Amino acid sequence: PAPWLTGRSSWHLDIQSFWTPALLARAYEVSGETRYIKAAVQYVVDWGRHEASLRVPQGYFFNDHALAARAIVVSELWRLYRGSGGYDPQLAGDFLRYIGRLSRLLLEERLYEYRSNHGVMQCLALMHLGTAFPRLAGFDRLFDTGWQRLERQLGFFMNAEGVILEH
Repeated sequence: PAPWLTGRSSWHLDIQSFWTPALLARAYEVSGETRYIKAAVQYVVDWGRHEASLRVPQGYFFNDHALAARAIVVSELWRLYRGSGGYDPQLAGDFLRYIGRLSRLLLEERLYEYRSNHGVMQCLALMHLGTAFPRLAGFDRLFDTGWQRLERQLGFFMNAEGVILEH
């Protein structure tokens, strides 16, 4: 892929945290023009296809922070898209398949960052997806996994020695 997509700068993190579809969703909310929400959903679907083709992690594609941020954006996009005039069942199906893939990545133990606030973000993202998509197969375990991880992680952040201050 193009270097502008897979770099390691902070703006690359913004791109890989779905800043672009979030902006398109906001444009739809403000204007009511379905072209914006359709473009946002198509962006996510295309992203998902590319992401699924990667064999070696590049840039922030599988970054703990970016994965967690994407979960919030796709939830908001789905809320807006499912009732929009631009709704297309085929595109919606592709979008929901990406949400399934994103959920599997967030559930992946090797991608979970226990010793960082990013891990907290991942836990909250799992709980968020579990709440936002309760009817999708396997989503019942998202909330539970996020909650269990968060409970364990709080013992690391707050214990008899005090509270960890990361920054």
